[in-house]
Amino acid sequence: MQTFTPRASVAGLMLALCAAAAQAQTAANAPAGKVQSLGNASATASVMSRDELRACLRDQDALKATAASLADRRVALNAEQKALESENDGLRKERDAMAAKIEASAQAINAKVAAQAASVNAYNEKMDAMNAAAKKGENVDRRRQLLERDGKALQAASDSLNESVKAAQTENEATEKSLNERFAAFEGRIANWNTRNKQINPDADAYDEKLQSWKLRCGTRNYRESDEKAIRDGR
Repeated sequence: MQTFTPRASVAGLMLALCAAAAQAQTAANAPAGKVQSLGNASATASVMSRDELRACLRDQDALKATAASLADRRVALNAEQKALESENDGLRKERDAMAAKIEASAQAINAKVAAQAASVNAYNEKMDAMNAAAKKGENVDRRRQLLERDGKALQAASDSLNESVKAAQTENEATEKSLNERFAAFEGRIANWNTRNKQINPDADAYDEKLQSWKLRCGTRNYRESDEKAIRDGR
Protein backbone atom coordinates (compact mmCIF):
# COMPACT_ATOMS: atom_id res chain seq x y z
CA MET A 1 0.00 0.00 0.00
CA GLN A 2 1.39 3.38 -0.88
CA THR A 3 2.07 6.05 1.70
CA PHE A 4 2.23 9.82 1.35
CA THR A 5 3.97 12.39 3.45
CA PRO A 6 2.00 15.67 3.34
CA ARG A 7 3.94 18.51 1.82
CA ALA A 8 5.27 20.88 4.41
CA SER A 9 4.65 23.71 1.96
CA VAL A 10 0.89 23.16 1.97
CA ALA A 11 0.54 23.81 5.69
CA GLY A 12 3.07 26.63 5.54
CA LEU A 13 1.36 28.24 2.58
CA MET A 14 -2.01 28.02 4.31
CA LEU A 15 -0.47 29.96 7.21
CA ALA A 16 0.96 32.47 4.77
CA LEU A 17 -2.41 32.95 3.14
CA CYS A 18 -4.15 33.29 6.49
CA ALA A 19 -1.53 35.81 7.58
CA ALA A 20 -2.04 37.75 4.39
CA ALA A 21 -5.78 37.69 4.93
CA ALA A 22 -5.33 38.93 8.50
CA GLN A 23 -3.08 41.67 7.24
CA ALA A 24 -5.73 42.67 4.72
CA GLN A 25 -8.39 42.70 7.42
CA THR A 26 -6.20 44.94 9.59
CA ALA A 27 -5.69 47.20 6.64
CA ALA A 28 -9.44 47.46 6.12
CA ASN A 29 -9.73 49.12 9.54
CA ALA A 30 -6.86 51.56 8.91
CA PRO A 31 -7.36 55.21 7.93
CA ALA A 32 -8.43 55.84 4.32
CA GLY A 33 -5.72 56.61 1.79
CA LYS A 34 -3.17 54.19 3.18
CA VAL A 35 -1.78 51.28 1.18
CA GLN A 36 -1.17 47.70 2.26
CA SER A 37 0.19 44.52 0.69
CA LEU A 38 -1.12 40.98 0.42
CA GLY A 39 2.49 39.80 0.54
CA ASN A 40 5.81 41.51 1.11
CA ALA A 41 5.62 44.35 -1.41
CA SER A 42 7.94 47.27 -0.86
CA ALA A 43 6.59 50.72 -0.12
CA THR A 44 7.55 51.80 -3.65
CA ALA A 45 5.79 48.88 -5.39
CA SER A 46 3.02 49.66 -7.84
CA VAL A 47 -0.54 49.93 -6.54
CA MET A 48 -3.21 47.59 -7.84
CA SER A 49 -6.44 48.83 -9.29
CA ARG A 50 -9.63 47.89 -7.48
CA ASP A 51 -10.45 45.24 -10.08
CA GLU A 52 -6.96 43.77 -9.76
CA LEU A 53 -7.32 43.67 -5.98
CA ARG A 54 -10.73 42.08 -6.33
CA ALA A 55 -9.22 39.30 -8.48
CA CYS A 56 -6.34 38.80 -6.04
CA LEU A 57 -8.67 38.50 -3.05
CA ARG A 58 -10.88 36.09 -4.93
CA ASP A 59 -7.90 33.96 -5.93
CA GLN A 60 -6.56 34.11 -2.36
CA ASP A 61 -9.83 32.66 -1.04
CA ALA A 62 -9.73 29.95 -3.72
CA LEU A 63 -6.16 29.03 -2.77
CA LYS A 64 -7.06 28.82 0.91
CA ALA A 65 -9.98 26.52 0.04
CA THR A 66 -7.72 24.34 -2.11
CA ALA A 67 -5.12 24.06 0.67
CA ALA A 68 -7.83 23.08 3.17
CA SER A 69 -9.20 20.52 0.71
CA LEU A 70 -5.75 18.97 0.20
CA ALA A 71 -5.27 18.72 3.95
CA ASP A 72 -8.71 17.12 4.39
CA ARG A 73 -7.99 14.62 1.62
CA ARG A 74 -4.71 13.67 3.26
CA VAL A 75 -6.40 13.10 6.61
CA ALA A 76 -9.14 11.03 4.98
CA LEU A 77 -6.64 8.95 2.98
CA ASN A 78 -4.57 8.25 6.08
CA ALA A 79 -7.65 7.14 8.01
CA GLU A 80 -8.77 4.96 5.10
CA GLN A 81 -5.29 3.45 4.86
CA LYS A 82 -5.42 2.37 8.50
CA ALA A 83 -8.85 0.82 7.95
CA LEU A 84 -7.62 -1.03 4.86
CA GLU A 85 -4.57 -2.33 6.69
CA SER A 86 -6.79 -3.59 9.51
CA GLU A 87 -9.14 -5.25 7.02
CA ASN A 88 -6.17 -6.82 5.24
CA ASP A 89 -4.93 -8.33 8.51
CA GLY A 90 -8.40 -9.67 9.22
CA LEU A 91 -8.76 -11.26 5.79
CA ARG A 92 -5.34 -12.90 6.02
CA LYS A 93 -6.13 -14.32 9.45
CA GLU A 94 -9.45 -15.61 8.14
CA ARG A 95 -7.71 -17.17 5.14
CA ASP A 96 -5.15 -18.88 7.40
CA ALA A 97 -7.93 -20.17 9.66
CA MET A 98 -9.80 -21.50 6.64
CA ALA A 99 -6.69 -23.27 5.34
CA ALA A 100 -6.08 -24.85 8.76
CA LYS A 101 -9.72 -25.98 8.95
CA ILE A 102 -9.59 -27.52 5.47
CA GLU A 103 -6.33 -29.30 6.31
CA ALA A 104 -7.76 -30.69 9.54
CA SER A 105 -10.93 -31.79 7.73
CA ALA A 106 -8.88 -33.46 5.00
CA GLN A 107 -6.76 -35.35 7.54
CA ALA A 108 -9.86 -36.55 9.41
CA ILE A 109 -11.53 -37.70 6.19
CA ASN A 110 -8.37 -39.41 4.98
CA ALA A 111 -8.19 -41.30 8.29
CA LYS A 112 -11.81 -42.42 7.89
CA VAL A 113 -11.20 -43.45 4.28
CA ALA A 114 -8.14 -45.47 5.32
CA ALA A 115 -10.11 -47.18 8.09
CA GLN A 116 -12.95 -47.95 5.70
CA ALA A 117 -10.51 -49.35 3.14
CA ALA A 118 -9.05 -51.60 5.82
CA SER A 119 -12.55 -52.82 6.73
CA VAL A 120 -13.31 -53.54 3.08
CA ASN A 121 -10.05 -55.47 2.69
CA ALA A 122 -10.83 -57.52 5.82
CA TYR A 123 -14.31 -58.25 4.52
CA ASN A 124 -12.97 -59.35 1.16
CA GLU A 125 -10.49 -61.67 2.86
CA LYS A 126 -13.31 -63.24 4.88
CA MET A 127 -15.35 -63.63 1.70
CA ASP A 128 -12.45 -65.29 -0.09
CA ALA A 129 -11.95 -67.66 2.84
CA MET A 130 -15.66 -68.55 2.86
CA ASN A 131 -15.67 -69.24 -0.88
CA ALA A 132 -12.60 -71.46 -0.48
CA ALA A 133 -14.33 -73.40 2.30
CA ALA A 134 -17.45 -73.79 0.20
CA LYS A 135 -15.39 -75.30 -2.62
CA LYS A 136 -14.09 -77.88 -0.14
CA GLY A 137 -17.67 -78.88 0.61
CA GLU A 138 -17.88 -77.22 4.01
CA ASN A 139 -21.20 -75.83 5.24
CA VAL A 140 -20.80 -72.04 5.04
CA ASP A 141 -24.44 -70.97 5.26
CA ARG A 142 -24.03 -69.32 8.66
CA ARG A 143 -20.81 -67.61 7.61
CA ARG A 144 -22.50 -66.40 4.42
CA GLN A 145 -25.38 -64.89 6.40
CA LEU A 146 -22.98 -63.06 8.70
CA LEU A 147 -20.89 -61.79 5.79
CA GLU A 148 -23.99 -60.61 3.94
CA ARG A 149 -25.02 -58.68 7.02
CA ASP A 150 -21.51 -57.26 7.41
CA GLY A 151 -21.40 -56.41 3.71
CA LYS A 152 -24.60 -54.38 3.93
CA ALA A 153 -23.29 -52.50 6.96
CA LEU A 154 -19.98 -51.93 5.20
CA GLN A 155 -21.72 -50.57 2.11
CA ALA A 156 -23.86 -48.26 4.22
CA ALA A 157 -20.71 -46.96 5.97
CA SER A 158 -19.03 -46.40 2.60
CA ASP A 159 -22.06 -44.51 1.27
CA SER A 160 -22.18 -42.35 4.40
CA LEU A 161 -18.47 -41.62 4.15
CA ASN A 162 -18.81 -40.65 0.50
CA GLU A 163 -21.61 -38.25 1.39
CA SER A 164 -19.48 -36.75 4.16
CA VAL A 165 -16.61 -36.26 1.72
CA LYS A 166 -18.90 -34.55 -0.80
CA ALA A 167 -20.44 -32.32 1.89
CA ALA A 168 -16.99 -31.30 3.16
CA GLN A 169 -15.80 -30.53 -0.35
CA THR A 170 -18.91 -28.46 -1.07
CA GLU A 171 -18.53 -26.52 2.17
CA ASN A 172 -14.82 -25.91 1.61
CA GLU A 173 -15.35 -24.75 -1.96
CA ALA A 174 -18.13 -22.36 -0.90
CA THR A 175 -16.00 -20.93 1.92
CA GLU A 176 -13.00 -20.53 -0.35
CA LYS A 177 -15.09 -18.90 -3.09
CA SER A 178 -16.63 -16.42 -0.64
CA LEU A 179 -13.24 -15.50 0.79
CA ASN A 180 -11.72 -15.12 -2.68
CA GLU A 181 -14.55 -12.79 -3.67
CA ARG A 182 -13.95 -10.69 -0.57
CA PHE A 183 -10.22 -10.56 -1.35
CA ALA A 184 -11.01 -9.45 -4.91
CA ALA A 185 -13.30 -6.70 -3.65
CA PHE A 186 -10.63 -5.65 -1.15
CA GLU A 187 -7.99 -5.48 -3.89
CA GLY A 188 -10.36 -3.23 -5.84
CA ARG A 189 -10.59 -0.86 -2.89
CA ILE A 190 -6.80 -0.91 -2.56
CA ALA A 191 -6.43 0.02 -6.24
CA ASN A 192 -8.94 2.84 -5.80
CA TRP A 193 -7.05 4.14 -2.75
CA ASN A 194 -3.74 4.01 -4.61
CA THR A 195 -5.21 6.00 -7.49
CA ARG A 196 -6.53 8.71 -5.19
CA ASN A 197 -3.33 8.71 -3.16
CA LYS A 198 -1.21 9.22 -6.28
CA GLN A 199 -3.45 12.03 -7.51
CA ILE A 200 -2.89 14.16 -4.42
CA ASN A 201 0.75 14.78 -5.42
CA PRO A 202 0.06 16.39 -8.82
CA ASP A 203 -2.85 18.27 -7.24
CA ALA A 204 -0.47 19.63 -4.60
CA ASP A 205 2.01 20.54 -7.37
CA ALA A 206 -0.73 22.41 -9.23
CA TYR A 207 -1.63 24.22 -6.02
CA ASP A 208 2.01 25.22 -5.48
CA GLU A 209 2.23 26.60 -9.02
CA LYS A 210 -0.95 28.65 -8.58
CA LEU A 211 0.26 29.96 -5.24
CA GLN A 212 3.62 31.04 -6.65
CA SER A 213 1.82 32.74 -9.52
CA TRP A 214 -0.48 34.50 -7.06
CA LYS A 215 2.50 35.67 -4.97
CA LEU A 216 4.15 37.20 -8.03
CA ARG A 217 0.95 38.76 -9.32
CA CYS A 218 -0.58 39.89 -6.03
CA GLY A 219 1.98 39.64 -3.23
CA THR A 220 4.56 41.93 -4.83
CA ARG A 221 2.18 44.89 -5.24
CA ASN A 222 0.35 47.22 -2.91
CA TYR A 223 -3.34 48.08 -2.74
CA ARG A 224 -5.40 50.90 -1.38
CA GLU A 225 -7.21 50.24 1.86
CA SER A 226 -10.16 52.21 0.53
CA ASP A 227 -10.39 49.78 -2.42
CA GLU A 228 -10.40 46.79 -0.08
CA LYS A 229 -13.13 48.34 2.06
CA ALA A 230 -15.19 49.02 -1.05
CA ILE A 231 -14.75 45.38 -2.17
CA ARG A 232 -15.70 44.07 1.26
CA ASP A 233 -18.77 46.29 1.11
CA GLY A 234 -19.74 44.77 -2.24
CA ARG A 235 -18.72 47.69 -4.45
